[in-house]
Amino acid sequence: MKSQKIGDKLTYKIKSDNPISVYELTKSLNSLADEIKSSTPIHNTDVMISEVRKGSYEFDFIQMIAAPLLPIFMEANHTEEVIKHFLSLKEFFNKEESKDESTNISIDNAQNFQNIIKPITHTTYNNCTIVIGTDENKSLTINSNEAEVIQRKTERFISDKKNDKKIMSEELINNFEDRLIRFVQTRADNKDKGNKSVCEYISTDEIITKFANEEIKQRRIRIAKEYP
Repeated sequence: MKSQKIGDKLTYKIKSDNPISVYELTKSLNSLADEIKSSTPIHNTDVMISEVRKGSYEFDFIQMIAAPLLPIFMEANHTEEVIKHFLSLKEFFNKEESKDESTNISIDNAQNFQNIIKPITHTTYNNCTIVIGTDENKSLTINSNEAEVIQRKTERFISDKKNDKKIMSEELINNFEDRLIRFVQTRADNKDKGNKSVCEYISTDEIITKFANEEIKQRRIRIAKEYP
């Protein structure tokens, strides 16, 4: 199926006369492609490099979409939305305090942004800059000093988010013993899915109930028949 370009090309440029790690450059390009794709409402696009400037660290990115879907997305300026997304990431991680519980920034966003600026982070040269955009009026610019700050704050953000997830998981997994449950439904076969009970100490909702073994289950069924 034929594909066509949508939006404007997005240029990623590292302004530096110094050598750059191949590993870090590759990760930054992959992470940039991930963020371009995730920051637009179109899920079935391909992010591709259309040009690499000779003698520089400068790459042009474009988004491709299947031709039959093109009319649906012709009106929206997706490239502008991508740039706004990167500007919002810089604003969040470059401000005085990045701890903001209401943010929609995810761990993946933070990790990708960290990778994108990595080629100019922890460098001994202070004149390095990354530019992402279409022109000088629509672009994100990050220098080495800003990259150092953003690197530290993204690391802390990712760590805090992972700790929050771990705490939430631990809160959701609790063990309760010696609590009364009321059986709502018990299957006669050996499947657990249809077994339901309510433990009002925990919740009034019905929950799927698993028996430790088949003997206990059959005993429960016999009691239900004898004392309906």
